[in-house]
Amino acid sequence: MDLRTDLADLYIKLRAFEDAKRVLIDALKFLKDQKGDIDTKAKNVQYLLMMSKVFLEEDTLTADWRFKENIEAKSALIEARAIQTEVLELCRELSTDRLDQERFLAAEISFKLAKYLEERDGNL
Repeated sequence: MDLRTDLADLYIKLRAFEDAKRVLIDALKFLKDQKGDIDTKAKNVQYLLMMSKVFLEEDTLTADWRFKENIEAKSALIEARAIQTEVLELCRELSTDRLDQERFLAAEISFKLAKYLEERDGNL
């Protein structure tokens, strides 16, 4: 983990969602300027997952959050899944030993997206 992740996580725990969003958006902007290697893509996935967590937890503060669509959280999860697919392909090409770990993360992202679709879109 890096300092941005730690700071965003702290803001989430403090329920300072706007500050967490600011940190994560800055981190994502920084990564766009970096080369597209496997570690950069993995960080990008991590930031996008945290961003979706921020959007979803911010929604739970309202009384009518169930079955209420959150476009930002959904798009962050979809983008994270797409980038994680690229990470898996890079792991296969480079034949790294972290393939199992990246597969587990891909499954976790798919589970979070499915849970979102079930709870928010009512799509079973």
